[in-house]
Amino acid sequence: MKNFTNSRWPFIITLVLVTANIVTLTLLWTNNRPGGKHAMAPPLNEDVFEFLSRELKLDSAQKENYRELRDEHRAQVRPIRDSIRNAKDAFFDLLKGNTPDSAVAAANHRISLLEERYNGVTYTHFSKLRKICNPEQQTKFDQVIHEVLRQMAPPRQQGPPPPKREGPGGLPPMKGNHPPEPLSP
Repeated sequence: MKNFTNSRWPFIITLVLVTANIVTLTLLWTNNRPGGKHAMAPPLNEDVFEFLSRELKLDSAQKENYRELRDEHRAQVRPIRDSIRNAKDAFFDLLKGNTPDSAVAAANHRISLLEERYNGVTYTHFSKLRKICNPEQQTKFDQVIHEVLRQMAPPRQQGPPPPKREGPGGLPPMKGNHPPEPLSP
């Protein structure tokens, strides 16, 4: 009888593991197939232009308008992205010295203003795209835009969650008596 009990446990454990694998594979398959939870996201190797053109079923005139909007958007954001990259480089270069808190706050504020400008240009771009769509396409646009924006965003870094912010508006309290310098146009 003892031999029967000892051989039953490996069978039960194997059965549980096989069942868990089947459930996991089923969940992965149903979330990535057409109509699944992640079906609206463009594949990583697909251009956003092609994805939106296909999903919104843009006609040739709409595609041409969208192509012009895309080219305009790229021309506008390229220098902003370069400025953001340079501002972040300058910001982290402040680590090299004994930098006053006011200079750190000013450099951080400059990055925030540049990112705000970038977000505004991108918002305007997609607002213009939505306006060239018919009502049915606008409904579809509203369904897919968040996934498109996630695909366009830089990859997220894995790591611990950011620290809780304590200042007004969720911002950390500023040290020093100097307000950040405004971004020149």
